[in-house]
Amino acid sequence: MPESREKIEAAIKREVRQRCGFGCVVCGKPFYEYDHIDEYSKVREHDPENLTLLCPDHHAEKTRGLRSTAQVRASNADPFNRRMGSSSPYMLAYGGAVSKVSIGSNSFVQTMGSVSEPLVLNGEPRVRVRTESGNLLVSARLFDASGAIILTIDDNELKYDTSIWDVEFVADRLVVREAHRKILAKLVFSPPDSITVERAYFSHEGLSVQVTAREIVYATERGRLSFSGNSVLDIPYPRGIVLTDEKHVVGDLPAAFHFPV
Repeated sequence: MPESREKIEAAIKREVRQRCGFGCVVCGKPFYEYDHIDEYSKVREHDPENLTLLCPDHHAEKTRGLRSTAQVRASNADPFNRRMGSSSPYMLAYGGAVSKVSIGSNSFVQTMGSVSEPLVLNGEPRVRVRTESGNLLVSARLFDASGAIILTIDDNELKYDTSIWDVEFVADRLVVREAHRKILAKLVFSPPDSITVERAYFSHEGLSVQVTAREIVYATERGRLSFSGNSVLDIPYPRGIVLTDEKHVVGDLPAAFHFPV
C-alpha cells in the first residue's frame, strides 16, 4: 500500500512558495511540486525548512538519483527566481485558428486572420491575440492597484514578478495575491485556444480598470462604469472594449464597444 501522510498545510505551502520565488528552485519554471529535500520517509514531518519547489523534470531527476540531495539543497539556498527577480519564462501551448478570450463575463471569440484586441485602454491593447505562421499568440499586461506591472504574457511567453506576496499555479489556474485572501489576479489557461481572466487590474497612462468574475469596472470619484455579459463573436472589429480618456484619441481601428471616460 502507498505510504499515508498528512497533507501539507496551506500556510506552509505559501511559506515555501514565497521563499523559493514561486517556481522550481533549479530552473524557475512556474509549474512545480513540493519536494522534501530529506525524504519524508526519514523525517516524517512537513518542516518548511526541509521543503522546496521542483518542476516535474527536476523532481524526477532527484527521485531517480540523477540529482543529489546536496545539489537540491544548494539550489534551495539560492532559488533561480529569487536570483533573477522574475520567474523563468514559460511558453504557453496556444495554437490554431480560433481565439476565445473571456474577461469578467465578457467573451470575445474570433476566427483569427490577423489581430484581435479584446481590451484596449487609451489606445494600448492590454489583451491581444494574433496569428503568425499558423500559430496563435497571446499577449497581456496585468498590474496591481497602483499601476505596477506584476505579470506579462508576450506572444505566449509567461513571466511574473517575484517581489509580490504570493503566486500559486495549480493545474491550469494561476492566482496572484497581494496578501492573505486578497487576490490581485486569477487566470485560467485552456490551450489550444482559450484564456479566461477572472480577476485582474489593467492600466495604461492613468486609465485603470478592475476585472472581477462578473464585470470589468472603471471607477472614479464621479461614478462607476461597468461592462458585463457582452459577447463579441466573429464580427469585423479588431478591437472589443475600448476605453479612452480626454487626453487620447480614439484611433482608426474599429471597436465593438468604445467608451470615452
